[in-house]
This record gives sequence, C-alpha cells and structure tokens, in this order.
Amino acid sequence: MQTIYYSGAGCGAGKTKWAVEHIGRTPGRYIYAVDRTDEFAVRQSLIINNGIQSGASVTVRSLSSEGGNVVSRDFPLMIERCSDEEHIVLILTHEAIKRVDHSVVEGRGWTIIIDEDPKVWTSGSFDLGASTPFWEATYNLEPFAKGYSKLLPKADAPSSRALAADDLTRPVAALHNRVQRGGAVINLEAWEELQHRQRLTYFSIWDVTELAVYDRAVILANSFTSLITYRLCTSLHPGVIWKPISIGQNAVWQGRDLTIRYVAEDHRAGSTFFETTEAGQRAVQAWSAWVRTNVTAGQHYWAANKKRGDLKLPGEQVPPKIAGSNKYRSLTQCSVLYSAKASDAENKVFAAMTCGLVDHDAVRRDREFEDLIQIVFRSSLRMPDDARPVTVTVYDKEQATFLADYFKAAGFPFFTSLEFIDLGLTYTKAKPGPKPDPQKPPKTAAQRAANYRARKAAAR
Repeated sequence: MQTIYYSGAGCGAGKTKWAVEHIGRTPGRYIYAVDRTDEFAVRQSLIINNGIQSGASVTVRSLSSEGGNVVSRDFPLMIERCSDEEHIVLILTHEAIKRVDHSVVEGRGWTIIIDEDPKVWTSGSFDLGASTPFWEATYNLEPFAKGYSKLLPKADAPSSRALAADDLTRPVAALHNRVQRGGAVINLEAWEELQHRQRLTYFSIWDVTELAVYDRAVILANSFTSLITYRLCTSLHPGVIWKPISIGQNAVWQGRDLTIRYVAEDHRAGSTFFETTEAGQRAVQAWSAWVRTNVTAGQHYWAANKKRGDLKLPGEQVPPKIAGSNKYRSLTQCSVLYSAKASDAENKVFAAMTCGLVDHDAVRRDREFEDLIQIVFRSSLRMPDDARPVTVTVYDKEQATFLADYFKAAGFPFFTSLEFIDLGLTYTKAKPGPKPDPQKPPKTAAQRAANYRARKAAAR
C-alpha cells in the first residue's frame, strides 16, 4: 500500500514556510517541486538560511530545461551523483516531476515534497525528424477518438529504464512509463501521418503511484481535496492512502473589508474573446482604462494572460502563476484580467480519458479560479494582522462570485462585498451553424431522429 501525505491548508497558512523549514533543518535527501523556475533562487535561499539557523549543512541544487538542459535526461545522473549526500535538496518544477523517471530513486532514501497542486493531467509535444522510425517501431496505435489514438507499447518495446539509460531516448522515458501503464493518447490516427508533420502532441494522466519509490511523498496545496488532482487520484488509484498532515501554523486572521469589483454580468472572461473579437478588444480597453483611473499605483499590482502585454497598468505586473510569493503582501489593491480554460482538444481527450471527471468546468476551477485565488492572496489578505481594506478588480461576475464564496467557505473573517462597475459591456455569443429560417417552423424531435436515420442509411 502506498501512502501520500498532504496539507490542504488555505493560502497564507504557511505551507511553503513549513516546507523550507523542514527541508533546511532536517537532514535527508529531498526532491522539492515548485510551480515555476523563477522561484528556484528564492526557495534555495530560504532552505539554506533555515539550515544555517539550525546548524545543518545543506546542499541545494536545481534542475530545469533552461539553458539547453534536458531534465528527463539529467535527472537520473543527478540522483546518482547526489544519493551519497547526507543533506541534499534538488529543486524541480511541477512539469519536470511529471516527465522524469522516478524509479531511479528507489531504495536510496529520498523524500519528495510538492509545493502547490501539480495537476496530474498533462500534455506536451515532441519535435520529430530522424526519430520518426523509433515511434512506429516501439508503439502500436489503438483508435481512441477522431484524430487521436491510444499509444500502446509493442511486445518487444524496451523498458523505461532502458530508454532512460540511452542518451538518445532518455527524453521519452517518462512518457514511455505512462504508456506502459496505459495512460497516453497522441494526435495521430495512423503512423503514415508522421510523413506530413514535424511534431507529435501527447496527452497523459500522470500516475502518482510513480511516487511509491520515495521514502515519503508530501503534497501541499490550497483546498487540495477539492481539486481535480485529488479527485482523479482517488478515483484512478483506490489503493493509495491519503493522510492529512498538520503544518503547525495557527495564525488567526483579523477581519477587514474586501471589495471585489467586476465589469461583465452576461459573459465570461476568455482569451479568444479578448483577442479575436471587436467586442472583446473594446472590453479590454474599457476595463484597463477604468483600472488606470481608479487605483493607487503605490498600492496596486496586477496580472493578466501572457499575451496581454499592452495593458500598461499602474503598479507592478505579476505572473498569473505566483503561488507562494510574499513580495506583494503590503499592497491592498489587485486587478486581474485572466482566463485559463481548457482547449477543445484538452476537453475532448481528457474527458474521454477520465470518464468525464475532467471536463470544461473542472479545468476552469483548477486553472483559472485557483490561479485567481493565488494572485489575489499575494496582497495584504495573506497577513493575519493587517486589517486595512482590500480592493480586487476582476472581469466577470463568475470570477467575483467565486472569490467571495471561496473566502467565506475557507473561514476567513472578511467583510466581502461585490460591486458591479457598469461600463456598458455586453456580449451575446452567436450560436454556431446555419441561422434558422423564420419562415420555416422548427423540426420536431421525431423529425430530427428520422432525418438522422436516413442519413446513416444513405452512408452505408
């Protein structure tokens, strides 16, 4: 039986503080997974400082794909090199831990601590060229959905360990491990299609049972048991035991006024809407113009999708993926123009792979809404004793309502009010397909069914 420990403590509860203190002060071998590479130096410094304070001598290294490195290739080499150290930490990103072959740590006394939700459904791509024959020689394709196939290893396919030991095939080893467990789909129906494309896209569900080779595995994530990661893992791997842990933080938040403003009542934020429609472009201009004239630069920070480099708002821009940062905790104003919905391909493939557990709304909760929580909670809201009023500006009513409901459900004593800013933004999305003819009455269900059967018969 495999046990994974977790803390679902809320934002500001000290999960990252607990992690760096435990890692820095307790000798051992640690993999520490964080959500982005720009946190590597910060976490390294915190770990080393905690080690110094406790009299421990800790070595911290990091591994990423920056600078031409290949994490899946270099990870086994790093584990081999570091497994004799008494107190060593290797920092990786969430994406990296889903791509490497963890079997190399087995029996070597390693602990893995994953800070924030790693999101177990993942996709990626391989650029193809000379390696095209390898794929056809190693895998069979099983029909999955139109345009997609399940990837299955052939009887004589090499093992994941053999691929990881080969310099040329090492980047494929982690995906191969998932293929052997039956959890990978690619955007091909036949290998012949590779003659006309240079990139292969895969979709897979990361199997947390890969962590069974660690002496101890810990996940630290806000509201963890409500996330897709937990729901998928408990559904797909009923043999895994999940044990909550206490991180020993008992801070009591003071009450404060929290105003959440929004500008759209009849439609949602959406990158396609913002970037490809005139209504969306006008909405971005109106939202950003309002923010510019209604915030205080010295108290304001803001976040937007990466492609929105044209906003130029007062204060400092922060990346949407900003969990764990304390840099902005003195600020009381935050604005967010952000959307992170699933693509059509993701909706189609992941819904089919998980029997509907991962659908459009579930992905939006885990991506867009969870990111909203993390962005907003970088403000003074994360400071228990800071009772100054806080103002948050988002785009649509759903985002505003979600944030208000989250803070209430999480037990924060905030006096929350929603405020609609009427900028005249309305948008009705046109329905796809031919426009109905007002001169013709709509067909009944029986007529539509009869037409469907006639089309199927004619196609035979």
